[in-house]
Amino acid sequence: MRFLKIVGWLILGLIGLVVLRAVLEPPADYFEIRRVDFAVRGDGASLEIVNTGHSPITIQAVNINQRADCRVGFLMPVNGTFPYALQVGDKISTYGSCRVIRAEIVTNKGLVVYSFANGE
Repeated sequence: MRFLKIVGWLILGLIGLVVLRAVLEPPADYFEIRRVDFAVRGDGASLEIVNTGHSPITIQAVNINQRADCRVGFLMPVNGTFPYALQVGDKISTYGSCRVIRAEIVTNKGLVVYSFANGE
C-alpha cells in the first residue's frame, strides 16, 4: 500500500513539472525573428524581433553566439537599452558586432534560442 502512495506522488509530481514547464517556458514561435544586414551587405549582424505571442513580453537581454565580445544594442526605438517591453505586434531591430549564428533572447518568461544557417 505504501509503495502505491509513493508511486502516486511521483506521478503527480511529474505531471506538475510538465505543466509548470509548459506555463513558464514560452513556445519557440513566441517571436518572429529574422537575421538582417547592419552596415554591410551580407554581414548578418542585425536581428529584427517581432512579438507574435498573445501577451506583452520583456526582453531582458540578447546574447549572440554565446560570446561576450559580440555586443548587442537596438536601433528601433532609437538608442534603446535592455530591458525592453514588447507589446503584441511590436518590433525591435538589434545591431551587433558579430554575424549572428545563434541568438539567445532572455525574457521575463524564459529563454528562447534561435539558430541561423550560415547562408540564411
